Amino acid sequence: MISSITATALLVILTFKMISIYFGKEELKKQLSVEYRKKLILNNTGYVTDYLRRLKSFQENIKNEDFPKKNKFLRELNKEIKGIEAELESGDEERVDRCHKEHIDRFIKGQEEVRAIALKIEEYTKNAISNNDTEVVMENIDLLVDSESYDTFFNLLEELFEWDEKYACKTLMHISKKNRAWLIKDKMSFFKQYALQKLISESGKLDAIQNLLLIYDSTNLGMSKLLPGIEIITNQCREIKKQMLDLERELTNAEDFRVCMKEQREKRKNLKDQEAKLCKDLLDILKHATPKDLRAYYIPIRESYLAYDEGKYETVNKYLTVILTNFEQDCFMIKSETGITDIDVPLEYTFSYVTDEEMFIIDQLIEKDKTNMVIPEATKNKLSGLDRVVVTNDLRSGVNVDSLEIYRSTMDLPKGE
Repeated sequence: MISSITATALLVILTFKMISIYFGKEELKKQLSVEYRKKLILNNTGYVTDYLRRLKSFQENIKNEDFPKKNKFLRELNKEIKGIEAELESGDEERVDRCHKEHIDRFIKGQEEVRAIALKIEEYTKNAISNNDTEVVMENIDLLVDSESYDTFFNLLEELFEWDEKYACKTLMHISKKNRAWLIKDKMSFFKQYALQKLISESGKLDAIQNLLLIYDSTNLGMSKLLPGIEIITNQCREIKKQMLDLERELTNAEDFRVCMKEQREKRKNLKDQEAKLCKDLLDILKHATPKDLRAYYIPIRESYLAYDEGKYETVNKYLTVILTNFEQDCFMIKSETGITDIDVPLEYTFSYVTDEEMFIIDQLIEKDKTNMVIPEATKNKLSGLDRVVVTNDLRSGVNVDSLEIYRSTMDLPKGE
């Protein structure tokens, strides 16, 4: 039985197959993840005070997790925390000094252990990729991501991308959502450029490209900045609808329709006035929104322009169809998230999906193509309209499926993907 996970024991992530005879695979995986995360905390904290602070935060985080021998692990963790606190708060200079020195010794030893573990994880994961052992690859990558061992993850990323581009980009998006991407900003930036070029040139999967473009530019907020204010308005709109529905039920069940309608007249007028005000409040929020406040996807128009200058016209059209396909999906999301569909009063919202700089590049690209005419006219027309997009609260309007079909034909995707 495993009483404590040592550096050697952690290496069982390479298969789990022999140990899973005695333990459930998922249970062991959770246990390994918790142990490894604790080792990484020690590995990243050279000062005992920082180590103590991060241990306390770690203790709170894992209280709600479920893993084998949890109670024992928490007892030992609490004992370690209390022991360090007792030494640091003792008021005895020698004890405090000894506590710092003992931590440095553990820190150096811990770094050696983590380095050895990381090298083994890399080795076994690369072997699993070579052998196309999907289960082992994903278990190892999950462990690295869960424990935020990003240096090791990025050492494997190129091989992981070559093995399964869709899975690699999905994992990158997951890391980005954990709000720790700033820790590996340079590596992330370099790889995203490499991956986008490779996906476009090799007709990569739509899912992979979209996952990548969702994290390509962190300044694209995808409505997140606007949602708190919009949510207040939409909640009030729903309450008005509920009150209007109550009035309709009351009218339906009334013995005298005319008398009931007369009694309701003032209430109905007040509700209509409230809804009109909410409509104005909503438009006030939206009219100050910038393109980057609204959209979620990066727009690779600069990449398209550079490809055009290099004469890579097939690549140009792939970039452009990606832009238009993502625009259609993003536009549908914008329409849903702006809250205009929660208002019954006829409403129209006009916005720019692109920045002034991006629109300038689009205009230049279209001007260049007047001679070569390698970009379809339908594509150019849609690109020209990205600076003036109109959505209404008519649920049936505003979604164009043509772009997806263009994308399928350009990227060689099968129907239904």
